[in-house]
Amino acid sequence: MDITPGSTDSSDSNYDPELANLAKRYKGKPVSLQSALIQYNLSKVLGKDSGAEDLDQMVSHDEDETTNESTATETQQPEKPKTYFVSWREILDALDLANSDAQRAKVQKLDKKYDGPITVAGQGAQPEVEKTTLLNWWNELEGRFEELKQREADTEATVRSQHDYGSDGTVVTDIGGSVKHRRSDRKP
Repeated sequence: MDITPGSTDSSDSNYDPELANLAKRYKGKPVSLQSALIQYNLSKVLGKDSGAEDLDQMVSHDEDETTNESTATETQQPEKPKTYFVSWREILDALDLANSDAQRAKVQKLDKKYDGPITVAGQGAQPEVEKTTLLNWWNELEGRFEELKQREADTEATVRSQHDYGSDGTVVTDIGGSVKHRRSDRKP
């Protein structure tokens, strides 16, 4: 039996007006006509009158899934693409520094000393870094400077309490060690 939505050919011997009404009713719905026919015919064979009700549930379930999928794609917008710097000119411009050898050397030194994000593949290669990572690291440098000053002050305070031990030894009690002196007869 070949039924298409909206067909009302009553001259066909297999014509079923209820099936034709169902086809009209669900025209353009996301449920496939084949699954609707299977559901309807199965309910007739089993002698249930609930074929149309089951079909309504199936269609409403398919509509819910389609709605959920469309709202999920609407709310999930693609992330803004990341910006990568692949030259010293781009890096120095992003940091509002002049594009000079002195400024480049300064940034390289800070990157090496304070575990910066700039990577250079090898000698003669251009640097590579992601924009937000670079800017976050650069803005946090002041905190790292303060941290280093505090560490140096802590170290100085720790080794300040010393006392002599023996004829030429010095003991640092806070760290449980001693200060090593250079040999006086050391050859350069």
